[in-house]
Parts: sequence; structure tokens; C-alpha cells
Amino acid sequence: VPPKFVVQPKDQDAIYGKAVILNCSAEGYPVPTIQWEYSKGK
Repeated sequence: VPPKFVVQPKDQDAIYGKAVILNCSAEGYPVPTIQWEYSKGK
């Protein structure tokens, strides 16, 4: 079963030095792995 988002991440603003919570959920088979990446300055 191809992966699909159940909950898609939303754009949000962040304050430097403060915590950010990112929510995302996906389903499929095999169970998808969600990985976050940070692009400095973007």
C-alpha cells in the first residue's frame, strides 16, 4: 500500500531558541518512516 499522509505538517513561524512542535502522521505498508530535516535559513 503506498504511503499517504493522515495528518500533514502545517507551516508555522518559530522564535529562535524556542521549542517547535511538528505534527505529522502517515500510513501505508510497509509502515512509512517520517524524517524531519532542517534547512538553515529557510
